[in-house]
Amino acid sequence: MGWIGLGDQGLPMAKAVAEAGFPLHAWAWRSTFLDALSASPHIGHDGVKDLAAACDIVALRVRTDDDVLQLVTGLLEGLRPGSIVVNHGTGLPGNAVRLTEVCAEAGISALDATVSGGRPAAEERRLTTMVGGPRPVAEGCEKVFASFSRHVVRPGDVGAPGRGRSSSTTPC
Repeated sequence: MGWIGLGDQGLPMAKAVAEAGFPLHAWAWRSTFLDALSASPHIGHDGVKDLAAACDIVALRVRTDDDVLQLVTGLLEGLRPGSIVVNHGTGLPGNAVRLTEVCAEAGISALDATVSGGRPAAEERRLTTMVGGPRPVAEGCEKVFASFSRHVVRPGDVGAPGRGRSSSTTPC
Protein backbone atom coordinates (compact mmCIF):
# COMPACT_ATOMS: atom_id res chain seq x y z
CA MET A 1 0.00 0.00 0.00
CA GLY A 2 1.55 3.29 -1.08
CA TRP A 3 0.71 6.68 0.39
CA ILE A 4 1.44 10.18 -0.86
CA GLY A 5 0.18 13.18 1.08
CA LEU A 6 1.01 13.47 4.77
CA GLY A 7 -0.85 16.68 5.53
CA ASP A 8 -3.77 17.53 7.78
CA GLN A 9 -5.94 14.54 6.83
CA GLY A 10 -3.43 12.40 4.97
CA LEU A 11 -1.11 11.81 7.91
CA PRO A 12 -3.72 10.31 10.25
CA MET A 13 -5.14 8.30 7.33
CA ALA A 14 -1.70 6.87 6.54
CA LYS A 15 -1.12 6.04 10.21
CA ALA A 16 -4.47 4.22 10.33
CA VAL A 17 -3.52 2.18 7.25
CA ALA A 18 -0.19 1.16 8.82
CA GLU A 19 -1.76 0.40 12.20
CA ALA A 20 -4.39 -1.79 10.49
CA GLY A 21 -1.55 -4.03 9.36
CA PHE A 22 -1.17 -2.99 5.73
CA PRO A 23 2.50 -2.75 4.70
CA LEU A 24 2.75 1.02 4.22
CA HIS A 25 5.11 2.62 1.71
CA ALA A 26 5.25 6.43 1.80
CA TRP A 27 6.71 9.33 -0.13
CA ALA A 28 6.46 13.06 0.64
CA TRP A 29 7.32 16.26 -1.23
CA ARG A 30 9.74 17.00 1.60
CA SER A 31 11.49 14.01 3.15
CA THR A 32 11.15 15.59 6.62
CA PHE A 33 7.37 15.00 6.37
CA LEU A 34 8.10 11.26 6.60
CA ASP A 35 9.36 11.88 10.16
CA ALA A 36 5.72 12.21 11.23
CA LEU A 37 5.32 8.49 10.46
CA SER A 38 8.27 7.47 12.64
CA ALA A 39 6.04 5.76 15.24
CA SER A 40 4.13 3.82 12.57
CA PRO A 41 5.53 0.90 10.60
CA HIS A 42 6.34 2.10 7.10
CA ILE A 43 8.96 2.16 4.37
CA GLY A 44 9.96 5.60 3.11
CA HIS A 45 10.86 6.12 -0.54
CA ASP A 46 13.02 8.74 -2.23
CA GLY A 47 10.85 8.91 -5.35
CA VAL A 48 7.35 8.14 -6.54
CA LYS A 49 8.57 5.70 -9.19
CA ASP A 50 10.27 3.57 -6.51
CA LEU A 51 7.18 3.73 -4.29
CA ALA A 52 4.99 2.70 -7.22
CA ALA A 53 7.17 -0.29 -8.05
CA ALA A 54 6.68 -1.62 -4.50
CA CYS A 55 2.87 -1.25 -4.38
CA ASP A 56 -0.34 -2.59 -5.86
CA ILE A 57 -2.39 0.33 -4.50
CA VAL A 58 -1.22 3.93 -4.20
CA ALA A 59 -3.38 6.50 -2.38
CA LEU A 60 -3.02 10.23 -2.92
CA ARG A 61 -4.19 12.89 -0.46
CA VAL A 62 -2.68 16.02 -1.97
CA ARG A 63 -3.90 19.58 -2.40
CA THR A 64 -4.70 20.10 -6.07
CA ASP A 65 -5.73 18.34 -9.24
CA ASP A 66 -2.48 19.52 -10.82
CA ASP A 67 -0.53 17.83 -8.00
CA VAL A 68 -2.46 14.59 -8.60
CA LEU A 69 -1.79 14.58 -12.34
CA GLN A 70 1.90 15.47 -11.85
CA LEU A 71 2.33 12.63 -9.34
CA VAL A 72 0.50 10.12 -11.50
CA THR A 73 2.88 10.85 -14.37
CA GLY A 74 5.74 9.62 -12.16
CA LEU A 75 3.72 6.78 -10.65
CA LEU A 76 2.88 5.36 -14.05
CA GLU A 77 6.60 4.83 -14.65
CA GLY A 78 6.69 2.33 -11.76
CA LEU A 79 3.18 0.86 -11.40
CA ARG A 80 2.48 -2.55 -12.85
CA PRO A 81 -0.64 -3.15 -14.97
CA GLY A 82 -3.53 -4.06 -12.68
CA SER A 83 -2.41 -1.65 -9.95
CA ILE A 84 -4.80 0.92 -8.48
CA VAL A 85 -4.44 4.66 -7.93
CA VAL A 86 -6.84 6.12 -5.34
CA ASN A 87 -7.37 9.88 -5.26
CA HIS A 88 -8.65 10.95 -1.83
CA GLY A 89 -8.62 14.64 -2.79
CA THR A 90 -11.58 16.90 -3.43
CA GLY A 91 -10.79 18.06 -6.94
CA LEU A 92 -13.09 18.74 -9.85
CA PRO A 93 -15.10 15.82 -11.27
CA GLY A 94 -13.68 16.43 -14.77
CA ASN A 95 -10.17 15.99 -13.45
CA ALA A 96 -11.17 12.74 -11.77
CA VAL A 97 -12.34 11.51 -15.16
CA ARG A 98 -9.04 12.65 -16.71
CA LEU A 99 -7.08 10.76 -14.03
CA THR A 100 -9.04 7.62 -14.84
CA GLU A 101 -8.33 8.00 -18.56
CA VAL A 102 -4.59 8.56 -18.04
CA CYS A 103 -4.37 5.53 -15.76
CA ALA A 104 -6.45 3.32 -18.07
CA GLU A 105 -4.05 3.99 -20.95
CA ALA A 106 -1.35 2.28 -18.82
CA GLY A 107 -3.56 -0.60 -17.66
CA ILE A 108 -4.00 0.95 -14.20
CA SER A 109 -7.35 1.36 -12.41
CA ALA A 110 -8.29 4.60 -10.68
CA LEU A 111 -10.76 5.40 -7.93
CA ASP A 112 -12.14 8.82 -7.08
CA ALA A 113 -12.46 8.39 -3.29
CA THR A 114 -13.05 11.78 -1.69
CA VAL A 115 -12.94 11.86 2.11
CA SER A 116 -15.04 14.05 4.36
CA GLY A 117 -14.74 14.87 8.05
CA GLY A 118 -11.56 16.89 8.46
CA ARG A 119 -8.57 16.16 10.66
CA PRO A 120 -10.56 15.31 13.81
CA ALA A 121 -12.49 12.59 11.97
CA ALA A 122 -9.28 11.34 10.34
CA GLU A 123 -7.59 11.06 13.73
CA GLU A 124 -10.60 9.24 15.17
CA ARG A 125 -10.94 6.99 12.09
CA ARG A 126 -14.47 8.14 11.42
CA LEU A 127 -14.15 9.73 7.97
CA THR A 128 -16.72 9.22 5.26
CA THR A 129 -15.17 7.99 2.01
CA MET A 130 -17.19 8.48 -1.18
CA VAL A 131 -15.87 6.07 -3.80
CA GLY A 132 -16.42 6.51 -7.52
CA GLY A 133 -15.12 3.92 -9.93
CA PRO A 134 -15.60 0.31 -10.97
CA ARG A 135 -17.33 -1.69 -8.22
CA PRO A 136 -14.83 -4.62 -8.27
CA VAL A 137 -11.89 -2.22 -7.89
CA ALA A 138 -13.65 -0.34 -5.07
CA GLU A 139 -14.51 -3.61 -3.31
CA GLY A 140 -10.84 -4.61 -3.49
CA CYS A 141 -9.95 -1.47 -1.51
CA GLU A 142 -12.75 -1.62 1.10
CA LYS A 143 -10.53 -2.95 3.91
CA VAL A 144 -8.06 -0.13 3.36
CA PHE A 145 -10.86 2.47 3.40
CA ALA A 146 -12.32 0.87 6.54
CA SER A 147 -9.03 1.47 8.37
CA PHE A 148 -9.75 5.22 8.48
CA SER A 149 -13.47 5.50 7.61
CA ARG A 150 -16.64 4.88 9.53
CA HIS A 151 -18.69 5.06 6.33
CA VAL A 152 -17.82 4.07 2.77
CA VAL A 153 -20.42 5.01 0.16
CA ARG A 154 -20.66 4.82 -3.62
CA PRO A 155 -22.30 7.90 -5.20
CA GLY A 156 -21.60 6.48 -8.67
CA ASP A 157 -18.78 6.33 -11.15
CA VAL A 158 -15.66 8.50 -11.20
CA GLY A 159 -16.59 12.19 -11.18
CA ALA A 160 -20.25 11.37 -10.46
CA PRO A 161 -22.64 14.17 -9.52
CA GLY A 162 -23.10 14.19 -5.76
CA ARG A 163 -19.49 13.18 -5.11
CA GLY A 164 -18.44 15.12 -2.08
CA ARG A 165 -21.91 16.52 -1.32
CA SER A 166 -25.01 15.14 0.30
CA SER A 167 -26.76 12.77 -2.10
CA SER A 168 -28.56 9.48 -2.29
CA THR A 169 -25.90 6.83 -1.85
CA THR A 170 -25.62 3.09 -1.74
CA PRO A 171 -23.22 1.50 0.73
CA CYS A 172 -20.34 -0.45 -0.78
